[in-house]
Amino acid sequence: MARVKVLLSLAVTLLLLLVGTECAPKTTEAPPEKQPKPSDHKESTFPPKTTKKWHEKPQQRQAMNCSVNAGQVAASSGEIGIGSIGGSYNNNEYCVWEIEVPEGLVIQFTWEYFDLEGPSPGCPYDYVDISEYESGESLTGRICGSSVPESLRSQSNAVRVTFSSDSSVKLQGFKLQFEGMSDQYETTVPPETSTQLPQTNCSVDTGRIVASSGEMGIGSIGGSYNNNEYCVWEIEVPEGLVIQFTWEYFDLEGPSPGCPYDYVDISEYESGENLTGRICGSSVPESLRSQSNAVR
Repeated sequence: MARVKVLLSLAVTLLLLLVGTECAPKTTEAPPEKQPKPSDHKESTFPPKTTKKWHEKPQQRQAMNCSVNAGQVAASSGEIGIGSIGGSYNNNEYCVWEIEVPEGLVIQFTWEYFDLEGPSPGCPYDYVDISEYESGESLTGRICGSSVPESLRSQSNAVRVTFSSDSSVKLQGFKLQFEGMSDQYETTVPPETSTQLPQTNCSVDTGRIVASSGEMGIGSIGGSYNNNEYCVWEIEVPEGLVIQFTWEYFDLEGPSPGCPYDYVDISEYESGENLTGRICGSSVPESLRSQSNAVR
């Protein structure tokens, strides 16, 4: 009996020791705070992205109902339009193109064809209107009819072209080519070497042309130029370039060589060196290349 009491006492003592160990508060140390890892990232040195001018100056837009791709056009050249020769645009169309060429340029517009319901002036039914994007100033007013409008040049590098048709009468529409051009008519030719443009008697636009590409000419296929015309174009492309000329059609009174009656002549602007001599007749001349960036 005494042995049993001793064993029981030892068991109770051992049990109390175990309970005390489990109930004792844990004294583990808190882990050290994590230090931020050094970063290899550097602040970007790139300027913030800029958006197109039409985003900088949002304008109220009428909902478009347009059968062709319209909207925002950012390019140095291109064409827009609706309808087709021998075809037509739709009734109740409303199309808006917002055209932007690079900063520092203006936009030269040339119509390939034009046929909208009139009457003009006024254009109460179908019309095209070209206006400056920033100021909203109209460059054309509403234009319509079947006479191809004259070429025109914007005052800035961004314009809005609006086309609208009413609920009846569908005509062929229009195609409009655009190209960014320098707004500086004074070329880089030093003043001491510049020449006085002769007085011209010319039925088309002539004078100084400062652009990276373009076209010029007089008369038309199926038409003609006038008698007693004298036209001079001075063409300049950017420094470091030369000019490639390609003839689309050619038909001048001969005989060739000599060309005593009607002729075209292309010469270097600075040196006056002739590149072609007088050319005439009905054979399309070969393409040619200038020696410099400016010719007459």
